[in-house]
Amino acid sequence: MPLPPQYVPVRGARLCALSTAAFLALLGSTADAVSVRSGFAVRNLVTGIRQATSVDWGPDGRMFVGTKLGEVYLVDLDGSRRRIVDLRSHVNSYSDRGLEGIAVDSDFASNHYLWIVYVYEPNSNRLKSTGPKTSRLVRVTVHPDDTTSGQTIVLGKSKKGRCPKPDNHSDCIPADGPSHMVGTVRSASDGTLWVGSGDGSDFANLDPVSIRAHDERTYAGKIMHIDRSGHGLPGHPFCRPHGGSDDLTRVCSKLYAKGLRNPYRFDFRPGGGLIAGDVGWRTKEELDFVAKGRDYGWPCYEGGAGTRYGAKEPTWRHKRACDGSGGMYSLEGTARHARPPVLDYSHGQTAAIIGGPRFPGGAGYPGSYKGKVFFGDFPHGTVKTFDPATHKVRSFASDVGVVDLELAPNGHLVAVDIGAEQIREFVPKAPAATGLVTGR
Repeated sequence: MPLPPQYVPVRGARLCALSTAAFLALLGSTADAVSVRSGFAVRNLVTGIRQATSVDWGPDGRMFVGTKLGEVYLVDLDGSRRRIVDLRSHVNSYSDRGLEGIAVDSDFASNHYLWIVYVYEPNSNRLKSTGPKTSRLVRVTVHPDDTTSGQTIVLGKSKKGRCPKPDNHSDCIPADGPSHMVGTVRSASDGTLWVGSGDGSDFANLDPVSIRAHDERTYAGKIMHIDRSGHGLPGHPFCRPHGGSDDLTRVCSKLYAKGLRNPYRFDFRPGGGLIAGDVGWRTKEELDFVAKGRDYGWPCYEGGAGTRYGAKEPTWRHKRACDGSGGMYSLEGTARHARPPVLDYSHGQTAAIIGGPRFPGGAGYPGSYKGKVFFGDFPHGTVKTFDPATHKVRSFASDVGVVDLELAPNGHLVAVDIGAEQIREFVPKAPAATGLVTGR
């Protein structure tokens, strides 16, 4: 998550010393000053959940809210709420780390599964430990009385304090640095799961481990596609079966796309594939249309929307892994070449893109929003739209500390504002807004 506790990040530098409390207070000071495009209003669905990071809804319209510290709250339709999951004793929340994403299972009405991704801390007395850690995808069952089961680890079962060298039989999600760990988990209608992980590196320096974003024996810098047991799926793109049999416990069998720096937030793309916001380093923030088996170029490429292969990253471009014999640049012109983003923008001193949904239309929104992709930027405090047909970007909202963008059951865009401690709904103004369900 793009929220360091000791400083606001500049890709490759430190902008200023700033405590978590001061930074969140600064963001919260604009809580009542959110600006939104003409024709919309902002409604605060939930207020006061500390450091909320993610939101999803059950089939009955109730809202689940995950927090950075390791909690999940259930919000009833009348607005009342209670904590139903408490993992704080083993969630490392140093810097960007924490509980980053939740997903209600697509068959929740039958199985009652709730999926959670977080950075694991084995020592409950060192929840702010700065050393290398690992991440996990876990499942809890929400019982009819809203109590929950213990967690079942589905991905990231390694018990080591840090991940070993890449190995196809090491189920370990690295979180070596203070950022670039897990971010999003999504449950698809077919019962499969999608999980994203950053490269696990040090975001402030040129970290040699970044190159493992291309290593198909590690989850670092990848988006995974798995079943509910954490196994890979038949037809996976990155490794072949051995001797006619396919070992779906191998790391490579669980990978969908690689070469990503920090795909913190992504969503489904109509017709297949994903839309991912990949947080940049020194030059560009990226919005990628992610397809099966594709490489997105980090760290040898960064940005380069509109080009054939992407833009060569200035700091990495002369490294052997990029321009050496057999390096990434040598793949240009082949089927294995890097895929450039569909949108990039300069991040200036600091930025962190938050990928969001492609709007399907309806919900009282003007027809011009159909097909547009919503995306945010946390340090910039903005939400914008991207038109895949024209590649035009338009401002939608500002002064919102967005860390998650979702579509509510009523079809409205919802933003998790971590600084203001608000779950915000963007509501079309009357007459279109009359009679809509708020999901509260």
